[in-house]
Amino acid sequence: MKLKKLLLLLLISVLVLMPVAGCDGKEYKAIELVPEGADMIAGIKVGEAISAWQLYSATEEGTDISGRVEEVMSEFTDQTGMDPGDILEVVIFTDMSAMETEEYSGLIMTGNFDDEDLVDRIVEKTGTDFTADKYCGYTYYVASNDEGAFMILNDQMAIAGSVDAVRDCIDVIAGKIEKISGEVLETYNSLGDVVVRLALVVPEEAKEALAEEPGEAMMPVAMEPFEDMQTVGLALDLNEWVMTLKVDAGFSSPESAGKAAEALETMIDFYALMSPDEETAELVERIEITSSGSRMQILFEMGLLELAELAESYTGERGMAPMPFVPPDIEDFPDSD
Repeated sequence: MKLKKLLLLLLISVLVLMPVAGCDGKEYKAIELVPEGADMIAGIKVGEAISAWQLYSATEEGTDISGRVEEVMSEFTDQTGMDPGDILEVVIFTDMSAMETEEYSGLIMTGNFDDEDLVDRIVEKTGTDFTADKYCGYTYYVASNDEGAFMILNDQMAIAGSVDAVRDCIDVIAGKIEKISGEVLETYNSLGDVVVRLALVVPEEAKEALAEEPGEAMMPVAMEPFEDMQTVGLALDLNEWVMTLKVDAGFSSPESAGKAAEALETMIDFYALMSPDEETAELVERIEITSSGSRMQILFEMGLLELAELAESYTGERGMAPMPFVPPDIEDFPDSD
């Protein structure tokens, strides 16, 4: 399996930002190794996600997927050579302009990598030939087709991705290039300590696409204000029995932020009106949209039992497991209302 597939698998699974000891004796946070120039960074708390799956599979509602949890984890290990239970967090970064070609992207994992056979297992399970190389005093492994690389920095940190991305992380450690800063990092940090967070600088082509007039099947709302959108932050958190989703978009002016909020509110009202059933309409109407200064915020909350039931109804026909964020005895807990 090619390293870019490993990146995709890990992208689905992982992240937080915890300090670890580097080979040079210093302490790092994963975010501090992301190189300057990345315009999208994301994070998932892997340990919490896995725990949620296991808790949910132990409930009466989740008994039908109890075997699937272990199956998915075993499949991950079989394809990557890594135990998902050893991964606590991952920071993902990329250059948005290179996403389509996968030319530049990487991930920084923290967890337990104190296994002398780990490198051999990764090589075996991915089916990729790697060549060990040295860069700035660090050993890393480059795929024979140059499509990717990985390195075990120490017992608690590993890095994988495109060759340039891995080398850039090493350059940050060595002090040869600067670490991430600016708008994308500020947006990321502003999202707080949540299960999932993502921050990006909006590419010009995305602004143009968002500003295009909707087609006939969509609500005819002017979307030009979105052409002034500069950054987007997304945070998803699980607070006791409620899932909270927040989106924070930064615009070039308060006027654009206000008009964008009005446009979204109109579209949501229209969608609720045209919803096929009352439950869907009520769900849509819970979305709160506000603007403050040059920022627009979207807030949505849902009880975990309600979320699991919704996910199951959506994915049931596809044979997919529902969202595994339901702790035991969830029926006894209050919902988001």
